[in-house]
Amino acid sequence: MARVTIEDCIKKISNPFDLVLYASQRAKELNQGEITDLDKENDKNTVIALREIAQEKIPLSYLKLELVKSFQKNIAMLEDLESEKKK
Repeated sequence: MARVTIEDCIKKISNPFDLVLYASQRAKELNQGEITDLDKENDKNTVIALREIAQEKIPLSYLKLELVKSFQKNIAMLEDLESEKKK
């Protein structure tokens, strides 16, 4: 796949808002050093994430779980900050 289009990904994830969340989660993982099976071809991690989704190289259930974990981590950090403010 030379070019990734939203249409390629929408076939796998019908909601474009979910697509953005999943692709951004995967791009963050790639930025943190996660390995991909795809050739990078000088593509940025956001494009690689979209290519992985379009080619079903990464399970959507995994991305959903990791996304939920990241939200939970952020909520815990916010709660810690709020409790420190009250002291």
